[in-house]
Amino acid sequence: MSAQRPAISGIEFVAIMAVMTATAALSIDGMLPALPDIGAALSPDAPNKAQFVLSFFIWGLALGTFVAGPISDAMGRKITSYLGLALFCLGSILSYLSTNIELMFAARFLQGIGAAAPRIVAQAIIRDFYSGREMARFTSLVMMIFALVPSFAPLLGSFVIAGFGWRAVFAGFFLFGLLTLIWLALRIPESLPKDRRMKFTLSRLINTLRDVFKVKTVRISIVGLVACYSILFVTLILVQPIFEHVFDRGDTFVFWFAAASIFVGVSSIFNSSLVMRFGMRALTFYAVMMLVATTAIVLINALIHPFGDGFDFVLFYLWLMSIFVMIGFSIGNLTALAMEPLGHIAGTAASTVNAIATFGSVIFSTIIGQQFDKTALPMMVGVFGATLVALICVLELRKLERAPA
Repeated sequence: MSAQRPAISGIEFVAIMAVMTATAALSIDGMLPALPDIGAALSPDAPNKAQFVLSFFIWGLALGTFVAGPISDAMGRKITSYLGLALFCLGSILSYLSTNIELMFAARFLQGIGAAAPRIVAQAIIRDFYSGREMARFTSLVMMIFALVPSFAPLLGSFVIAGFGWRAVFAGFFLFGLLTLIWLALRIPESLPKDRRMKFTLSRLINTLRDVFKVKTVRISIVGLVACYSILFVTLILVQPIFEHVFDRGDTFVFWFAAASIFVGVSSIFNSSLVMRFGMRALTFYAVMMLVATTAIVLINALIHPFGDGFDFVLFYLWLMSIFVMIGFSIGNLTALAMEPLGHIAGTAASTVNAIATFGSVIFSTIIGQQFDKTALPMMVGVFGATLVALICVLELRKLERAPA
């Protein structure tokens, strides 16, 4: 049974959930333009160490993802969000005050742990209030706003740095976390009543994890999410170097990327309106099939002749847009499919699903990223492989949908 729904408009509910979900994405993409300045200021002898500012945040995010859900199942959704956002704000302050790269790493790790809570709790709150295709519609709308963050966050970050310096980015993160906490506190009721909470013990955690993995639909959806997040992370890691080294468009990258990323939002809007009619599995299937076709085309084109002229850029950019279209039609649906049977343990389920998706996709995308050789082939091969895995998962999900009860 769903909890009593909040007495606010659906638009405001989606906005709050999207802001909570976007905390992590903003903290990654919003500071990308600051990395060279951080390296020069805190690690001038080894500027490449600045890349670990991202890595430590993601490691903290993965760790926080594992524990945020079970804590929210035991203590409630809102108090867990408050604690996470407080850690996020503390990590932002410490990042702002960092005088050496090691302190920056520790601050970003703490910030990542804190960012996990609102990200996970938002999914649990949606599952508490809604179910079925209605849940998928809200999830898709939230993912639409969440997915637009990587489009504009680097551009926004570059403006902040130009006006106030790189430390101002972390001041912005602090304000973002504080305002999110206040908005959540004032407008969203607690969605998990005390009589539905579960004591946080190791044995109960193990039992609930078993509940997550014993459902075949959940298992397949999680693998599909790993594949789709891998596609997204491979794209985020390699697209800028490709623009710079392959197409000599590094100076205008943020504008090209922002324009292409809009297609995540557009496809998410279409998904939210079409999912009630066609279902999550069908829409995801067609989106993945489209990406299989476009990836095969660019990969064959790159293999048969030297890649990098004007026609190749147009083809590559159309492929990039198709990646974002697929993301808009897949991640929200697969998340909803994974969460649907797990309403009784929504917090732990959200943690498990997202932790596995984060760990698995980061490992895959890091391996692919290390193969970058100033060509687009590593990105193409990585995306193609992950897309084939996503296709297999969606085909299996469609079989389960047709199977007799």
